[in-house]
Amino acid sequence: ISPHKSVEGFLAGILGSSLVVAGAAQLASPSLLTVWQGLAAGAALGAAASLGDLIESMIKRNLNAKDTSRVIPGHGGVLDRIDSLLLTTPVAFYAFRLFLDS
Repeated sequence: ISPHKSVEGFLAGILGSSLVVAGAAQLASPSLLTVWQGLAAGAALGAAASLGDLIESMIKRNLNAKDTSRVIPGHGGVLDRIDSLLLTTPVAFYAFRLFLDS
């Protein structure tokens, strides 16, 4: 889908986000999420962020568009700045709702 993305980068993003979410949750409030819940939420968020970026790249490639707008020159447009958030936000909402309601 995107020549500048790698499986290693995808997996590193998932691992990194898992560790950050689990660590931040334990530092902020150890009773809020278990370590395992933090790792799971982080993995889901990392995967969603990467997939959001890949989907946006796929859409641009299918439309033969280099940029999605000219508002931020040289950065692929505004959508390139928020593509990860488009999937990460709903995943975060439902992941934390699931874990905090249990």
